[in-house]
Amino acid sequence: MRSAFLRILPVLLCADHALSWGDMGHRAIAYLSQQYMTPEAIRLFDTIIKPDEKFDISDAAVWADRNKGGIYAYTYNWHFIDARDVVPTHCDVKLNRDCDFRGECAKHKEPGCVVSAIVNQLSDFTAFTTDSANSSDCPSNLNPDAKQKQIAMKFLFHLVGDIHQPLHVEDLGAGGNQICVKWNGKTANAHEYYTSNPSDDHSDRFHSCSVTPLKDDDQCPPWEKCKNLHQVWDSLMIEKLLKWDPPSPDDDPKERKEKARALRWAGDLSSDGAGNPPLAPSDCVPVGRQAQACALKWASESNNLICSFVLRDGVAAVKGHELNGTYYNGAVPIIKRQISRAARRLAAMMNAIAAVHTDEEDGQQVLQDL
Repeated sequence: MRSAFLRILPVLLCADHALSWGDMGHRAIAYLSQQYMTPEAIRLFDTIIKPDEKFDISDAAVWADRNKGGIYAYTYNWHFIDARDVVPTHCDVKLNRDCDFRGECAKHKEPGCVVSAIVNQLSDFTAFTTDSANSSDCPSNLNPDAKQKQIAMKFLFHLVGDIHQPLHVEDLGAGGNQICVKWNGKTANAHEYYTSNPSDDHSDRFHSCSVTPLKDDDQCPPWEKCKNLHQVWDSLMIEKLLKWDPPSPDDDPKERKEKARALRWAGDLSSDGAGNPPLAPSDCVPVGRQAQACALKWASESNNLICSFVLRDGVAAVKGHELNGTYYNGAVPIIKRQISRAARRLAAMMNAIAAVHTDEEDGQQVLQDL
């Protein structure tokens, strides 16, 4: 499978400037997942997504963050599940309690969470047919049905990454967005930062009714663009780990540099035995009837990390404290493992779906030969 992994390199030489640098983790998951995909899974991806020199597998993984508004505004709360547990004494995820099935707390009053979104998008994804994917009824070379399959696959590539980020599976402080911290001696982000990196601005989650309230002196004012715990886990620790100095927003090859660095990190992780252990033989794959139970299992694993490390000593232990030191050192093995685990699971899911699809194609060919 090494050749499938390396075939991304020509794309990097031609990529346009388009996306934000805050997506390094998602890109690395996508690149690394190719190491573990079967040829059938890669062919299935290529058939549905139709990648080209401007849009590769890592672009599929960050697409959902770039499309949280407009016609996709209803998907806002698909990126997380608000586990209403008792941190740090007891962490758990309960689907009926934590997934906003009625849309009562969602920004756009649409129901769902990352667990239900994975299940629902899998349903669309697995309805794929060769005829619909190869249709040219639409200007995009995809008929409406195939276009929906393409969107579903893009969401799956992203959501599998989201569910492995611990603070995407926690309600306290809006998944850490309300918990102000210090990073490299700084406590605030410049307002201009969010103009260039809109996906890092989660401040609108302050007003969600699902947020577990913090004490008044523990939370950031809604108008203050503080460096927060969620941001630390989403991007700041990864940037330090990779010695990544993000190019300026006006730097034309910014996206190309980001892709190249994410690809190199994926290569490092693929040979990191300690940071990238194989999945257990019993590890679940969220397809068919076990899709919901499996996605919930992934969410529970990530949520358990809130009590075992992320907030193991409570909010007071991180609020206003410098996290670019002992805390960072303890987090690095977790980050590597979660990124690697997400990549392996994404590949296992793709392999399982591709195997079923290949069997169906073979069966159709047999019938035609008869």
